[in-house]
Amino acid sequence: MGLSHLAQRSPYHLSAGEKKRAALATVLTMQSTILALDEPTANLDPRPRRQLLALLQDLHQTIVMATHDMRLVAQGFSQMVVLDKGQVVADGSTEALLEDHTFLEAHGLEPPC
Repeated sequence: MGLSHLAQRSPYHLSAGEKKRAALATVLTMQSTILALDEPTANLDPRPRRQLLALLQDLHQTIVMATHDMRLVAQGFSQMVVLDKGQVVADGSTEALLEDHTFLEAHGLEPPC
């Protein structure tokens, strides 16, 4: 996880990205086959965001993620399920769903840049 240099640092002195990586490292020690994440890139600057994406792409677990970050979804996930008001409104390929800008807007999402 690239955190060994922070072993002696208080958790209160870690950046948001470092805290997220430390939390993810803790969860990964459980060796679960499914990893559930809720807005993992929230409040991250570009560099730690890229680091997190690279880390997620190297994992072999099934990843279930709740996010509004469509750029993250486009860069790292081939399948997506869209929920709106607690209902599944789409389940399919990320590429196809992200190309439908009218659909995304209707469900409160924005296409990636």
